[in-house]
Amino acid sequence: MKYSNGDKYEGKFVKDLKEGYGKIIYKNGDKFEGNFIKDKKEGYGIYYYNNGDKYEGNFSNDIKNGKGILYYNNGDRFEGYFYDDKKNGKGVYYYINENKYEGNFYEDIKKGYGKFYYKNGDIYEGNFNNNKKGGYGIYYYKNGNKYEGYFKNDRQNGYGKYYYKNGDIYEGNFIYDYFSGYGIIYYYNGIKFEGNFKNNKKNGYGKIYYLNGDIYEGNFSMDLKEGEGILYLKNDDKLTVNYVNDVKEGNAVYLCNNGDKYEICFCNDRIKELKIFYDNK
Repeated sequence: MKYSNGDKYEGKFVKDLKEGYGKIIYKNGDKFEGNFIKDKKEGYGIYYYNNGDKYEGNFSNDIKNGKGILYYNNGDRFEGYFYDDKKNGKGVYYYINENKYEGNFYEDIKKGYGKFYYKNGDIYEGNFNNNKKGGYGIYYYKNGNKYEGYFKNDRQNGYGKYYYKNGDIYEGNFIYDYFSGYGIIYYYNGIKFEGNFKNNKKNGYGKIYYLNGDIYEGNFSMDLKEGEGILYLKNDDKLTVNYVNDVKEGNAVYLCNNGDKYEICFCNDRIKELKIFYDNK
């Protein structure tokens, strides 16, 4: 039967309504074959889109509802649940590039909990928002590193922890996938740094806690000590010194716990001049 709008139907009618198995070819080139009840697509059917996409699965009230498979013309494939003609609920999306997402959908977008498997072996599990990683999640790198924390617009943003395969751990703030702001690094050898970071580098004020009990505090730039800082030794001695690119330069003062004082001039990390002032007590 050919309709006035250009559509063509082949199948059964009951009281002038499509009923049971039938085929329909739409004027725009779309095609459907499957079950009809009272003129509407109901139950299992296959819908061929004019752009090359294809849907196989359940229909209700003339639209995709229930479990089905949607094949995209670019080679991607979705298997899961539909509601009101859109992907809704749990499903698995297979990308032509061999990435895979399994998790929740809401009105055709990834939203809520899910897992994303990357072709290179990386895995993300956690929350999605508007098709992107958003909220709390865990990212497992193929090389053995791991990130636990918050994401925004697919990037590590906010508080998180980054675990290195070698045992180092960073804990603190992230901005666009970089250590930025306040954070702490626990090195596998027992040394600890706490302070400010920028683009994965120590930058600004910070403290280093050494294994022998010494503590250094001062300014850092691009991961290096820069400017004036103080080294507190375990025996309560103290060295106030200036750094240029992680190298001691210029005048420094060493205070002993007994009150003695040394005035030192450094050049390229070596002592150039030394003056001693003894405590007269």
